[in-house]
Amino acid sequence: MTAQNNDQATQQFADLDYVPIGVFVVDANFTILFWNNTLEIWTGIYRDQLIGTSIGDHFTRIMRPQYTERLQDIFNGGAPVVFSSQLHQYIIPAPMPGGKFRIQHTTVIGIPDNTGENTLAMF
Repeated sequence: MTAQNNDQATQQFADLDYVPIGVFVVDANFTILFWNNTLEIWTGIYRDQLIGTSIGDHFTRIMRPQYTERLQDIFNGGAPVVFSSQLHQYIIPAPMPGGKFRIQHTTVIGIPDNTGENTLAMF
């Protein structure tokens, strides 16, 4: 993905910086297109370090087959996917003060990219 496309994705999802939940978006290659302000605060990792890179380079857990196989359905127009906190703990490690990790109930939905030609995964 080009820098221009990264900028367009950042603009497309800019309003999600104001929601009090962690949101990120990847394409079918698992390239990070958006990482919201809440995730920056929770993880201490800024979007400038992540945008345009593979999510698996930073968070290897998400590249396990139990996740990737279900996510492929999203990119093929399938129904939303849920990763419950009871079975999957967390997708993105987000420690709280004191060292415990945030409990994450993660829903992933498919959304069209800004061209309408490809499906992206929004977590």
